[in-house]
Amino acid sequence: MMGMLKCQLRSSAIVHLQGQEPIILNSLLGYVGESDAGLAAFSRGCPCLKKLEFRGCCFSETALLVAMKKLKSLKYIWVQGHNIGSEWGREEGVPIILPYWNIEFIPTRRVDCDDDDGYVEMPAQIIGYRSLAGTRTDHPQFVVGLRRRK
Repeated sequence: MMGMLKCQLRSSAIVHLQGQEPIILNSLLGYVGESDAGLAAFSRGCPCLKKLEFRGCCFSETALLVAMKKLKSLKYIWVQGHNIGSEWGREEGVPIILPYWNIEFIPTRRVDCDDDDGYVEMPAQIIGYRSLAGTRTDHPQFVVGLRRRK
């Protein structure tokens, strides 16, 4: 499918995509990769990528920031689940945020259901987007807007 990549791949398969799909504009990756190396290779091979979404991936926060820096066309990134929050959720551990990027952290939370199930556990999420206007002020209270360190 031109312009969109949606898959479940091992790191070796992600490395294979390097240079194969320079026209990928949007990517939704679920439970993909075994290490940060796969994400690094993917970010080199998709120079036109504008939107990147992950669910349940094992990449570190540092690898995500490196990919954001390499992907010059990237305007939006969303990560849900698997090991996020160790650095992003604590003010003293927040990694350096790139200029013109707004990063929002949504911690793991329980959402009550109307049916008999009681509640649903929502995994932690990171949302990042480029903006010249600065950070938004209309987010819900559970969203933590991370500020850029000087």
